[in-house]
Amino acid sequence: MTRKEANTMDLHATRVHCRELLNRIYANGNRRDYPTLLAAETKQRLQTAHVGSNNGESLPGAEAMKLGIALHVLELRDCVIAGITPDNAMDRLTLWTNIAMHVHPVFVAPAATVAAHAASLAGQRSAFLAALEVALTFQPDYWAAQLLLQSAGRDEPAPRMDDLAEQLHAEQPTADWLRPLAARLRLFRQLDLRARAGELT
Repeated sequence: MTRKEANTMDLHATRVHCRELLNRIYANGNRRDYPTLLAAETKQRLQTAHVGSNNGESLPGAEAMKLGIALHVLELRDCVIAGITPDNAMDRLTLWTNIAMHVHPVFVAPAATVAAHAASLAGQRSAFLAALEVALTFQPDYWAAQLLLQSAGRDEPAPRMDDLAEQLHAEQPTADWLRPLAARLRLFRQLDLRARAGELT
């Protein structure tokens, strides 16, 4: 994955989806039912994506975009990371590289970081470093990517997280889960509005 490849996405579909997410967050963000619903929707998408990935199928661009954006809910990202093992790492590397290529640069860091973790467990060092470069190019302060890069600098193996999967899946969503996602959605809206204004001048 290169920086250029990480920008293969449908901007109109992204705008529509981000507007829908922000509207739902503003309407329901302080209630537990919407974070729970968003987590359930995302986990269903993940299950479908994983089955397709195991069968060698490509994820449609719109679904890839929605999954990539949803991973700004950190607990959902960690559930994904926890489900990656050496046995499925190559399939997950392919899947999350594809997802990272279908999200706007504002949203690319979590998907690229997951791809990097999968690459590390698969023993694909060049793919690991390339995915981290993408994540940190578009979001330099993304902490999970920084941690992975630090472990690479110390020549340490990627941490095994599959033993944490059951605990992470058992967590109950709260309104706090939505804050990083909402912040990134607002950033996208601001940047997109500026870009569209520039096109009109």
